[in-house]
Amino acid sequence: MLPKVSCLCPTYGRVRALEEAIHSFLIQDYQGPKELVVLNDLDRQELVFNHPDVRIINRAERITPLAAKFNATARLATGEIFLVWEDDDIYLPHRISYTVNHLEKGLFHTPKGYHEEAPKKIVRSRNLFHANLGIERSLFWADGGYPPSDWCGVDTMLFQNLISRHGNFSKEISDADVFYIYRWGTINDYHASYWANNNASAMAADHVRGRILRGEIPTGIVPLVPHWSYNYTEYLP
Repeated sequence: MLPKVSCLCPTYGRVRALEEAIHSFLIQDYQGPKELVVLNDLDRQELVFNHPDVRIINRAERITPLAAKFNATARLATGEIFLVWEDDDIYLPHRISYTVNHLEKGLFHTPKGYHEEAPKKIVRSRNLFHANLGIERSLFWADGGYPPSDWCGVDTMLFQNLISRHGNFSKEISDADVFYIYRWGTINDYHASYWANNNASAMAADHVRGRILRGEIPTGIVPLVPHWSYNYTEYLP
């Protein structure tokens, strides 16, 4: 029997990018049980989407620091395996199945991915790529989850902890098996990497507040309409 997979998707004020991340989940080819856990703590929004495998949790209270929000998302998960599912990136249909099939001692990661340099311009890339991580629930919590931090590099800190306990677990994969498209400027929204300090939550809140005042972010009850802005698979290198 295939294990249940929980895809962890904390979100804050990035509705349009989130809709693409949800669509990426809905088209996954994994045949086992799975869930997408979306944790929204923007009190001006109530995100709504009805699907048996997608859980939208709206919290009126902000969860800080950034690491605490990541860990809160993980605590809501019910699966045996956790997959990082950043709300602003794209995941190809074999992301879950490939990860589950290639777990070794409860871990999987690859430094290989794609980067969307511009709409319909996708190139090969290498990086830490936090969103390529797959980890068994027991290992995640044995390592304490994300270490306390409000720095955008909390993902780097997590990897350092994992490597110190388990050695270098990151693997090379073939170009044909790459499943992740990293996006930065092309989402036309904020990115935590903008703020190289230990105050990412407050900086994100200030940015989102300004966009709400300008009418650029919807408030109130927000029905989500999962979709891709274009078919990313047609523009892979």
